[in-house]
Amino acid sequence: MKQRLFVVAVITAVVSITDIRAFQRSSPAALRANRPASVIHFDRFDRSPRLRDLPPGRPPVGEMVKEREPRWRRVSRHPSTLLSDPIVQSSPSVPSIPGPSQSIEGIGNVNGVLPPDTNGDVGPNHYVQWVNLSFAVYGKGSGTTPPTLLYGPASANTLWAGFGGPCENRNDGDPIVKYDHMADRWVMSQLAIPNSFFGILFGPFYECIAVSATPDPLGAYYRYQYSFDKLNDYPKMGVWSDGYYMTMNQYTALSLQWAGQGVVAFDRAKMLAGQPASAIYFDLASVDMNLAGMLPADVDGAVACRWGAGNGGIHHSISRPRKPA
Repeated sequence: MKQRLFVVAVITAVVSITDIRAFQRSSPAALRANRPASVIHFDRFDRSPRLRDLPPGRPPVGEMVKEREPRWRRVSRHPSTLLSDPIVQSSPSVPSIPGPSQSIEGIGNVNGVLPPDTNGDVGPNHYVQWVNLSFAVYGKGSGTTPPTLLYGPASANTLWAGFGGPCENRNDGDPIVKYDHMADRWVMSQLAIPNSFFGILFGPFYECIAVSATPDPLGAYYRYQYSFDKLNDYPKMGVWSDGYYMTMNQYTALSLQWAGQGVVAFDRAKMLAGQPASAIYFDLASVDMNLAGMLPADVDGAVACRWGAGNGGIHHSISRPRKPA
């Protein structure tokens, strides 16, 4: 979703979620008084068969289709003139990173959907790629051995085969692939929009999440389905020590009017253990309608974030109002 940016990046704090049970013990009135938060529970949950034992669903292939992306509505707060960014490069620099030792062709845009929402992550031995409605698992290979395709390309909802409901029956994209290196697990997700009639979207809307039960991306997954009253468009996820944090652009059903930024903190510990997992949902529309396109922080590298440290986020504001496409 291309937008002209008024402010390139603004760092904003997202409330730290350290104990979902503490929120569950709080009264609804106290939650409303202090923050726009609520506890949400899964609609469905199970443990899947091993992915390698599931026949890969055939990737949907059709004519090139451009997604009907809703647009943000800016609530006037900033000056109307654009600001120049002093750190933007005006010319390419000399490459300083060596080329790859081995490479392999990825999935490509086999579904013919624009934008392709190319996504993926790398673990110790595997690379998992997801392009809009299809995913594949690769072995990384070595300095002398090229990467190999181990599974797929498969229709994305293959991950939820036998799960039932919209997660199994729909394949609506906006994919997420994350490797949680602190737990040596894989986290994969996409949204599901089952209630669409002649291009008009009705709620509820769904987020489908699969967390691998082992370090093997071809093994079993703990699968979850969560529902929202607002359209959970453009979801992005970050791995953090105390949760899996997801941000989403929210839109009203039917009219697809801008409905504020959403943030969700999923109970990572329970998801990793394959237990029923609740989440904390923040609807930030009442805080600031200009919050949009927020990206959660994601932990990478050998140094873990301090336990209890709040998950930071980046958001940008929009230079002019847009109506849904």
